[in-house]
Amino acid sequence: MTRSFLEPNLIGIISLSSIGSVPLHLSTIWIERLSGEDGFTYTEANAALSAYFLGQIIAAAVPVLRPVRLTGRVVLVLSVLLVSFLSLSNSSASPPALLLVWLLVGLCCGGLIYAGFRAASDAANVKRVFAVRLSISLVVSGVVAFLIYVRGDQASYPSAILTMIVVLVAIILLSARNASKAEWSDRSSDAALGPAHLNWRSVIALTTIFVLFAGQIAFLANAGLYIATSTSWLNATSLATAVAKGAVGILLMFAFFIYRKWSGRSVLVVVGALIASILAMYSGKVFVIVVAGFVLFELSFNILSSIMFGDVSDRTSGYMQRMILFSALAGGFAGPFLAGLFLDRGLEFAPVAMALTSAVVVLSWRKLAVAD
Repeated sequence: MTRSFLEPNLIGIISLSSIGSVPLHLSTIWIERLSGEDGFTYTEANAALSAYFLGQIIAAAVPVLRPVRLTGRVVLVLSVLLVSFLSLSNSSASPPALLLVWLLVGLCCGGLIYAGFRAASDAANVKRVFAVRLSISLVVSGVVAFLIYVRGDQASYPSAILTMIVVLVAIILLSARNASKAEWSDRSSDAALGPAHLNWRSVIALTTIFVLFAGQIAFLANAGLYIATSTSWLNATSLATAVAKGAVGILLMFAFFIYRKWSGRSVLVVVGALIASILAMYSGKVFVIVVAGFVLFELSFNILSSIMFGDVSDRTSGYMQRMILFSALAGGFAGPFLAGLFLDRGLEFAPVAMALTSAVVVLSWRKLAVAD
């Protein structure tokens, strides 16, 4: 049974689900602070993001192994736990403690993202709901980043996390009433399907999603390195993030309401824009150019990921849909950790190379697998 896009309960669930992606969208800021003024190495700071994704993988593994029943109240509890664990990260002075806290944050975010993923899959227009969820998450992230920028040089890692918590609590309060009434169960028609149901096309699609997220998240997490080299402004990464997230959150929604079908040619343009944005952020020496590259990166990456999710979700079973999320999270886990190892060895271009390679892989997959 499909749901109307304007159904209040669906909007409430999508809004709560969107906050599960905010820590990721702000990773450029908090990883920069951890690896800078807070004294963590690049490997340790990126490992915190990998721990976040590991928590999401564990959360996503539950519905992959066994269909689960979700309710709005469960999603609301996960939201409250998320902000509670985020508050604990401010008192985590050692790398092991920090990794544990971000693992717990990831568990909550994984549940929230899965809830949004399932709600979107039940909607009448899957790609549009995916885009709306991303838009909410990006705009919220932009608001948080701007507030961090306003605080200036006082915006340390603990201060940045506290700012995030305050905004997330506001979203929870605004969404709680509608979200708490939502209830749905996993699809019973294909609940029994398991790994044996996967064919070689499915495996290639899942691998492509893994590569996309490994490469792009590795670059996103460490984008602060390239932003910092383009200006002497204090807190420049926060300003760039605020502009990019806010602008893209609005543009992304318009893009998916205007374009209902993404042809091979339009996807080629999106991938080309993604590659151009990565190169602009890496090689740009003028802050305005780097910020423009950041906006283009956020727009093209989120459009591309939404297209991929929609393409694969439209053509596959419920089991495969659960595996899509699992593959994306696995890529997010592997990418930052590898990037941190490379950066600590002086290989500054490594995240860029990973992102460029993953963009080409996605383009190749869609050219071969998706007929317009």
